[in-house]
Amino acid sequence: HGVSHGVEWGGRMEGQTDKQRKYDRQIRLWGEHGQRLLERASVCLLHANGLGTELLKNLVLPAVGSFTVVDNKVVTEQDLASNFFVAPEQLGQSRAAAVTELLLDLNADVRGQHVDENPIDLVERDPDFFGKFSVVVACDMTLLQARKIAAVCWSKGVCFLLVRSCGLYTHMRIAVPEHEVREQRQTNPIDDMRITSPFPQLEEFANSFDLEGDVSQCPFVVLLIRLLADFKAEHGGRIPFDTATKDAFRSQVSRLVGLDPKANNIEQAKQYIVHAFRPYSLPEEVQKLFAHERCTSLSRESTPFWVIARALKDFVENEGQGTLPVEGKIPDMDAPTSVFLDTQRIYKEKAAADRQIVVDRVRTLLKALDRSEDEISVGEINLHLDTARYMAAVHYRSVEEELAGDREHRQEISSSLTMAGFCDSVAPLYVVFRALDVFVEERGRFPGDETCTSTEADQAELKSMVIKYLQAQNVELMAEVEPQVDDIIAEFVRFGGLEMHNVAAHAGGLASLEVIKLITKILMPVNNTLLVNNITGSIVPIKV
Repeated sequence: HGVSHGVEWGGRMEGQTDKQRKYDRQIRLWGEHGQRLLERASVCLLHANGLGTELLKNLVLPAVGSFTVVDNKVVTEQDLASNFFVAPEQLGQSRAAAVTELLLDLNADVRGQHVDENPIDLVERDPDFFGKFSVVVACDMTLLQARKIAAVCWSKGVCFLLVRSCGLYTHMRIAVPEHEVREQRQTNPIDDMRITSPFPQLEEFANSFDLEGDVSQCPFVVLLIRLLADFKAEHGGRIPFDTATKDAFRSQVSRLVGLDPKANNIEQAKQYIVHAFRPYSLPEEVQKLFAHERCTSLSRESTPFWVIARALKDFVENEGQGTLPVEGKIPDMDAPTSVFLDTQRIYKEKAAADRQIVVDRVRTLLKALDRSEDEISVGEINLHLDTARYMAAVHYRSVEEELAGDREHRQEISSSLTMAGFCDSVAPLYVVFRALDVFVEERGRFPGDETCTSTEADQAELKSMVIKYLQAQNVELMAEVEPQVDDIIAEFVRFGGLEMHNVAAHAGGLASLEVIKLITKILMPVNNTLLVNNITGSIVPIKV
């Protein structure tokens, strides 16, 4: 019978460069294009505490292009307890210099430097300093302390990320006006086989097979397309739409087993039968992309992402007749080699034709914008077309909007706190973090730190700040939620602003993943806040 044909291998061995071999595992995750973006990126770390250095470590190892550490503090005994990138002999020395030296030992492909200055002073003295980075990461700072830096980054279109841990809790906030996502998740070729809406060439190919003869010659995609065509002819053009019709279609596929009980392609058809129940539709994020003003109204300043998005929109509305370009990749199939290659050719030829149409549309759009037609390379267009159904644009709220507490913010806090009374929610943790920021701003210290004379007094004051914050949002602290808030306050005061290395390492891992997403434009980053409660094991995003 048929033979299975692997289409793609996870990595290449022969012909790889030394760098490709060195970073092979991560290239499999985000591709060579993503690796190039990472190697060109420049990251700025503000405050080299344990969390910050763990984050940088996770960027240095996969070869981020360069990093700059900005920190005016010196190495202390506390650093030795929570930071693996300082040594006892460096006590009293510049912390920025110490961690930079040890981080650079991890990877010779990475460049690094340090600036011995308080980041808050630096943004006042030289705000343009932050405009040269891909991502600016602030650690060991409250949201209020990071406010000016976040605003400067926002005005320059630089990704800003605040991440901090206090005891067993972590708070992370991402802010950038707009982030373009080329691929939201790893793709599966079966998702773009066009089983429910075959293009003419594929339909003609499927019709060339005799299902009354040797069915082992038929790839599973042909079986499903043919059987679905028969089903639609008997049901007014509709695909299986309810339990009864889906069961009826499954019976049609099972009937083929009687023609050849040993045919593996029939088992594959049964395995992928669910795809015959899914009508083709544009993904929701792609629809949002096409409806966005940046897509409908291009300008000379439009980025390549939006020009390609507009070309895709025009394709869908014209040549695509409501569908995106065919991706051209097919999964493994049980079929004779010649038949498999013919199937592969059908998809590849259609994909190539669709891509050329989009390339031509991009060039036409660039010409209309009085820009060079070659400004966007064919390679860059193809990178987007490889995963066109996963393109998206994330629009963040600024830190200023969050601190202002507008209507959208109040609604999110109110609904999240209400949920906290019935299910796992991080809203209580968020409101305590906000109160903590005010406490640090007004008292110049963390509640419960070594200068504290009464932990009970600090808890009471922090609780009053929680209530004051909620009153400003016109939100009531419900009786069901109040014990959660009290427990979190007690934990904040118990740790006195100190970070634990294991929590900091975990937070650094989470934050470095978000930085990689922001740099490579692969996978959807958090929008916009992530809170971690290591007591309950909760890791929950919230949009504030």
